[in-house]
Amino acid sequence: MPKLLHGTIEKNKLKIERAALQLFTRKGFHGTTVREIANRAGISMGKLYIYYDTKEDIFIDLVHHLGRKMEIIRQKELIPLMASMDPDSLKKLATAIGRVVSENLDYWRLMYIDVVEFRHKHWRSTRAMWPWRCAPWDSVPASSWVIPWAPLWPPRWLRKSLASYPL
Repeated sequence: MPKLLHGTIEKNKLKIERAALQLFTRKGFHGTTVREIANRAGISMGKLYIYYDTKEDIFIDLVHHLGRKMEIIRQKELIPLMASMDPDSLKKLATAIGRVVSENLDYWRLMYIDVVEFRHKHWRSTRAMWPWRCAPWDSVPASSWVIPWAPLWPPRWLRKSLASYPL
C-alpha cells in the first residue's frame, strides 16, 4: 500500500473536519451519520476510517482544534482588555466578547452539542478551552462577579437558536 504524503493527510483530515463541523452544528452529533460526513467531504467512507476510528474521534479533534483557536483569541484579544476593571474597560471587554462570540458561532454550537449530547464530556477535560477564563477573574468566585451586561446574555440570536434546538 502506498504511503500518503503528510500534506495529503492534513488536507483530507481538514476536509473531513470541515464537513463534520457543518453537519454537527446543523444536525447535532447523533443526528449526523459517518456516511453524511464522508459524502460532504467528497471522500469514501473507507478513506474516512483511515483517518478516524469513530465519529466521536472527529468530534474530539474538532473540540481540540477550536479550543486551541479560542485560546489564541483569548490571549491576544481578551486578556489585554482586562488590565483594568474600570467601567470603560469593562464595556470594551464586553464588546470584544460579543464580537468573539458572533465571529465564532460554530465553536459555541459545538460546545452546546457537547453539553446536550455528551453531558459536557469533551470540554470539561481541558480548562484552557474556556475562552472566558481570564487571569484577573480566575481567583475570584463567579458569584461575586459584577457583570453589567449579564442581563443581555445570551444575545437575542443565541436565545432564538437555543429555543429552536430540539432536546
